Amino acid sequence: MSAIPPTAQLTPAHQAALEWFASHSGQEVTWPAPLNGMFLMNRAKGIHKPAGLKYALSVRQSLNGPYKDSVQRLPGNLWRLQYAQEGLNATSFTNEALHACMQDRIPVGVILQVSEAPTPRYAVLGLGLVIRWERGVFEIQELLEPIASDLSIAVGLPTDAFDPTSNEDARARTQRSIALRQGQPAFRSALLNAYERTCAVTGCNVIQTLEAAHILPYRGDHTNHVQNGLLLRADVHTLFDLHLLDVDPDSFVIRVNAEIVDTTYAGLGGRQLRLPKQTQNWPSQEALRQRLQQRG
Repeated sequence: MSAIPPTAQLTPAHQAALEWFASHSGQEVTWPAPLNGMFLMNRAKGIHKPAGLKYALSVRQSLNGPYKDSVQRLPGNLWRLQYAQEGLNATSFTNEALHACMQDRIPVGVILQVSEAPTPRYAVLGLGLVIRWERGVFEIQELLEPIASDLSIAVGLPTDAFDPTSNEDARARTQRSIALRQGQPAFRSALLNAYERTCAVTGCNVIQTLEAAHILPYRGDHTNHVQNGLLLRADVHTLFDLHLLDVDPDSFVIRVNAEIVDTTYAGLGGRQLRLPKQTQNWPSQEALRQRLQQRG
């Protein structure tokens, strides 16, 4: 992957606005005030392109909006947003601004509405890269390691020179990366306790491989609830996020998709989900049901 263009392409106000989204990632906020004279979101449009900028600054998903946007949780609890273009004209100025972000690999802030009037609130997902556009839908994926000072991003191979003397620092970075993949610490800790440090599907008890999986996508702190989660081994988390493996909401029996019935994972189908001892920690049957409905 190519590197982010030099920050000389971004105005100081644009860069500061992107840093706001990075620093507020994972938080719930009310409508944000302008920053350095620049609005962070647009009340009239989901795609916000500030006047005078080539690029979009942010995208906003609204509750009960006209578009079927969706957030998918990837392995490691990273997010990916399927975000519909504005209207039917792919060359409208807002859509063009998102295309420019995709072309030049400029990040955008991503924010989701989580409550309505009288006091709307929004979950800040953080910064994302527009990685593709197809049939009127932009795909925006979470940035792994935005660095606020220069917006450098580690999204592929290292771009700096290899330093063989920095092994200790490399180990620290590895531990931070593993922590990111495993999910928000408090959410994962609650699931580890509820499921007694054992994968709910496989019975694996190697704690380093266990991740916090959301049943319904993250939409703010309230969705980091033990009843909206499963403790899964990393590879099973991937299958779950891709709907190659699901859980029957009535019987808690594991289902496998036809795409993997000829693989080593076929044996997981028909198993009973390992439930927590405390019934108040069992996965929400309604959340599992909504998940299947959303898959269609």
